[in-house]
Amino acid sequence: MPKIALDAFIIGNLSQAMDIFTEAITADASNYIYYVYRATVYVRLGKWDAALEDVDQSIGIERSALGLMFKGIALYGKTLVKEASRAFDRALQLVTGDSATHLLFLIKAIATFNANEHDEALVHVKDMAETYHDSAADFLACSVVQIYFYAEMAFTAAQGNIRDKSIEYINAAFKIATACSLEKMDMSVYTEFDVIFGWNVKSLWQKINKYRCLILLRTCNIEALECYRTLMDSCDKAEKDSLIAWFAAYKGVKCMPCGSQKQLAAAATTSMNAEVEVKQASLEKVVETKVVGTKVVGTEVFGTEVVETKVIETKVVETEVVETNVEREKKVGSAADEKMQEKIKQAIERLPKDRKCANGYAWIQTSNGFKCAGGGHSISWEELEKLGGSEN
Repeated sequence: MPKIALDAFIIGNLSQAMDIFTEAITADASNYIYYVYRATVYVRLGKWDAALEDVDQSIGIERSALGLMFKGIALYGKTLVKEASRAFDRALQLVTGDSATHLLFLIKAIATFNANEHDEALVHVKDMAETYHDSAADFLACSVVQIYFYAEMAFTAAQGNIRDKSIEYINAAFKIATACSLEKMDMSVYTEFDVIFGWNVKSLWQKINKYRCLILLRTCNIEALECYRTLMDSCDKAEKDSLIAWFAAYKGVKCMPCGSQKQLAAAATTSMNAEVEVKQASLEKVVETKVVGTKVVGTEVFGTEVVETKVIETKVVETEVVETNVEREKKVGSAADEKMQEKIKQAIERLPKDRKCANGYAWIQTSNGFKCAGGGHSISWEELEKLGGSEN
């Protein structure tokens, strides 16, 4: 592929790439590779029928592994799974060399994943990783694909408020990323994934970190702030601006400012004061807190808001703990009593439609709140307190 077109793909200038290959076809309509290259643009744009038209034209001129591969990708895009698999099988018959075969298998797995066949794609890549374990380059390529799969699955689960799965998937992504030293890897060798699927693999480490941060935010995990700050510290200004816009778009940042003042204060004071702050955060009610001293030490940007960070030394004069998180943990896995079921029902009615359990399942206690017995819906303690009234 011409370098100017390759660069256009990598930076996402698809209109330029389209113009380059259309002009090439006009100049020489008998060259099969130009149709394959233009089909790549259509694949990136999700224009599956146009991609199929170009690859069929290419295959009609010369039957090639590349043409059949893109036919398979386009068919997966149309969720024609059996036809797509057959196209890839035919492509494999024309490929020579272990590395090329391995790459084709990975591209097939990615196309399968993009067709929402996540479990099948993941199993396929895991099997490949075991098969190619003795080949460092091939094994690392499998690891990169697995990390991407788990990260996307975690993000999807987080968007659907399936908290347990989002945590499970992002932890799996981090485990593999740590094992293969993803942060230090030379990602330039995976350009094919950028060109064909628009992955931007060089930012994969940042991707899993920002997804982890979002998931921690949505589960009200106290590690969210440190994760956010670490992520921002590793970025230049342009990347920071991009991340701030991303967090604002997904609304995960809205729960940051409130918790950030307490967590930043705890981090800036002595370890004893930090322990006090964390302990206070786990209590349900504090009757009276006396502020001994206040000092402004700086500001920090979260989303579109600027939060003034304060170091606060506090002394708890008198506290009355109604129910601690420790006591709640004892009830994890048990069904809520009738009074709590009614309270949850009242709170759920005030949430968006997609947060409601239409099947009327009973609510089971978790460490973060309650989830329906069907596993598809949940409500946090914070939402319950805010929307369901006082807990008895």
